[in-house]
Amino acid sequence: MICPFLQCSRRQGLHRLRTMNNTYLIERPNIVSDLRKALVLYQQRQQKQQIHNPYSWLKKCLEQKWWQDKPANTNAQPDARQDVPEPLAASERLTLEQKAWYEKAVASEICLPSPIEELPIKMGLVCARVAIPNRKPYQLLFDILPIEELIAEYPL
Repeated sequence: MICPFLQCSRRQGLHRLRTMNNTYLIERPNIVSDLRKALVLYQQRQQKQQIHNPYSWLKKCLEQKWWQDKPANTNAQPDARQDVPEPLAASERLTLEQKAWYEKAVASEICLPSPIEELPIKMGLVCARVAIPNRKPYQLLFDILPIEELIAEYPL
């Protein structure tokens, strides 16, 4: 017996993992080596977190060959955030000309007043809040449009 809750028997290339209630059939010629690798991984994971259903865990581990996923055999997920740069604030994305245009647009009431640091960013473009003229009572008060489009539409 390899593990107290697990027995391994071999018959004509068909291997059976047996626990108290369940039987799992696997057709693999290298089941013993796979089982050893799965048990090593089980022991490593058990040290880091509690595994509530060892049979199901081992069954999935053998089916999906979890020991091949990570060279260090850890359950740690790679941190996807380390490759993503910090998002730039609106004030860092705008050029000096765009900032000057925005100040003039607020003064001439094309855009609603808001500090440059608080301007929304949509799809990577800095946007400004533009009042909707002749709006109906059920319409929004303003629309959010990219500053590049506004500069082209309203040259100041």
